[in-house]
Amino acid sequence: MTYVKKYTSLIVFFVSLFVYLRTLCPTVYVGDSGELTTAALKLGIAHPPGYPVYCFLSNLFSIIPFGTPAFKINFATAVFSCCAAIVIYLLIVECLCFLTKSFQIGHIFAGLSGALCFSFSKELWSQSCASEVYSLNILFFVSTIYLLIKGYIEVLSKNPIRAKKYLYIFGLVYGVSLAHHHTMILFIPVYLGFIFLNSKFRPINRRLNFYIKLVAFLMLGLCFYTYLPIRSIANPAIDWGNPENISKMINHIVRRQYGDLTGNIRTFELFFLQCWVYIKFLSYQWLLVFLIFPILGSIFLLKTEKTILKFLIMLYLFSSLGFIFLLNFNLDNFSLDQVSPFLIPSYAIINILFGIGIGILALKIRGVKNYVYLFSVLFLPAIPGFANYFECDKSRNFIAYDYANTTLSFLQKGDVAFVEGDNMLFPLSYVYNCENEKNGAKIYDETGNVFLNPYGSDYADLPGFLHDKRKDEVQVKFFKEREYIYFTLGTNFANKRELKTYPAGLLFKAFLSGDFAVQNLLQKTYLIRGIGDKNIYRDYMSRDLFAYYFYFMAETYFARQDLPETYEYFEKSSEIGFDNEPLHTNIGNFFERRNMLDDAVKYYQKASQIASHLASVHNNLGYIYDKKQDYDKAIAEYETAIKIYESADSYNSLAVLYGKKGLMELALRTCEKAVKVDPVNLKALNNLGVIYANTRNYKMAAIVWQKALSIEPNYTSAQLNLQKILPALQ
Repeated sequence: MTYVKKYTSLIVFFVSLFVYLRTLCPTVYVGDSGELTTAALKLGIAHPPGYPVYCFLSNLFSIIPFGTPAFKINFATAVFSCCAAIVIYLLIVECLCFLTKSFQIGHIFAGLSGALCFSFSKELWSQSCASEVYSLNILFFVSTIYLLIKGYIEVLSKNPIRAKKYLYIFGLVYGVSLAHHHTMILFIPVYLGFIFLNSKFRPINRRLNFYIKLVAFLMLGLCFYTYLPIRSIANPAIDWGNPENISKMINHIVRRQYGDLTGNIRTFELFFLQCWVYIKFLSYQWLLVFLIFPILGSIFLLKTEKTILKFLIMLYLFSSLGFIFLLNFNLDNFSLDQVSPFLIPSYAIINILFGIGIGILALKIRGVKNYVYLFSVLFLPAIPGFANYFECDKSRNFIAYDYANTTLSFLQKGDVAFVEGDNMLFPLSYVYNCENEKNGAKIYDETGNVFLNPYGSDYADLPGFLHDKRKDEVQVKFFKEREYIYFTLGTNFANKRELKTYPAGLLFKAFLSGDFAVQNLLQKTYLIRGIGDKNIYRDYMSRDLFAYYFYFMAETYFARQDLPETYEYFEKSSEIGFDNEPLHTNIGNFFERRNMLDDAVKYYQKASQIASHLASVHNNLGYIYDKKQDYDKAIAEYETAIKIYESADSYNSLAVLYGKKGLMELALRTCEKAVKVDPVNLKALNNLGVIYANTRNYKMAAIVWQKALSIEPNYTSAQLNLQKILPALQ
């Protein structure tokens, strides 16, 4: 039986791998793919918590003698998913053999069907075709389940020594999994309950020696985190957070940079909608009629082995409702795109019960019908296979690579570029560090995590206003040393209106002063494969880059003074990125900077419709309505923004509007709230002083402006205002 299980498990592996290779992205993909690929190839440090296990294991695949460097890491990701499918196959067969006290050919068919249906579920398949951490995470998740259930079966079979071996291996694997992805922490209560509250384990778990060894194996797995300081000291190509000492390593592991998981207020209504979204996600994985088999499997376990059923059900609840409650995600498409991979473990549990259900039903069918049934269930994976193929096929998706390569082609040796935005930054990191290392340009990001950090080792620890001040000082210094600089949307340079900027491909080229040949910037062409190919599936992040291609085309046509083409390409950009709030905000910003206020309102409103839960979209509308002197609408937008998130800038802008309407008492109270929210906000302090001065309370105005100057001695507005009221104070 053991040999049969081993060899048939290879069917699962190679069938899954064959399909994955057919749909594997040939190069770097959108999202985190570029950053993770670079970190894996260069043994670097990825975003918190660093993913040392993924970087180390994926790097082993870099020796493959074919494919691009990115393809090799994508291949590693596919292999991890194939291994997870093998574990699910073994788990299904093992459970069926234990439950029926025999080995039957139907168990093999049930395992194959359940494992392959999991391989071809939409979310796992999609995450397996490009560099991502979720495939390795699901391998660890199903492996821990397999080891615990095997230990439980060995205990029931009166083999406590073998049971302990499985539990010790579980401790090691679980420790490694915690060093890979933090979501595994969520299952600690379930694992502890299964081991220590399970009466069947009492011959093992009563002994102190068992606890010591289990914890020792767990800690051994966690030792993978030592990778972070070891590699950080070597200054790899990507050294996120620079965790080369204990303090920085801990900050990186606990994801201090990101703060809380969610800022949303938890409500029953939102939770209900999130659960409804989960049901929709389920329907995307396979046909919902497939759930008949997990239900049958659960019923059989309820009658024969409640312990295993309770264990699987608790894991399912924690990996579905638990994640939904923990993440408390928004319902816009961007948030859903980010959240969906976290739910893959819940699909794995369903597939385990799915396989058990198929195997149990096979026992009820006799004779020729049994063979017909078994061969029929073997073809069940073909249903999600065909249904999900198009949306999971990344084999012709070059958008991230072409976008990054085109961007780099505009940079020559000695040029300096500041880049921001994960979807632009990460693919560029891969192309720059792994395929085009001789470019000679110097690239920096706003955080100093992905490319070189010019802001100093203490930059990440600086408080808000000092953080921004340091960034401004460093970037101004760069500008003083050269005639021009390149930057992308989302960077600090994009907000500096004193600069002369022109589109340069998918970048902007900025000048402090001087005349230059604009046409030289506009004549260079660039290639993005698949722009008009409807046979390439465009997920959210792919559409993001496609949309920005048309955005920059619009910028280019505006620089050529072709207004009709400008409008046309902005509309094309909007159509592709119909659910992309930052895109519409950027288009709105384009028109607002050029005082084309009606067009700005149009795109700001679209941004608000896409993501009405964001305070920023209401702040933008408030600002534009203020410029249009529609103060009532502006006030309404700022009030909405404050209900979502209380920020000093929103309160300050609202106070200014109240002042314009002559509501000085209301303006004063609102501005005081701004200063209360952020006591070092210079604009709020300055405006509060202005309100005091306008109400002839010069003493308080002076106190407030002096406080602003104590924070920033060179703050010109406070200096000038203080000079104006000096006669009134004397």
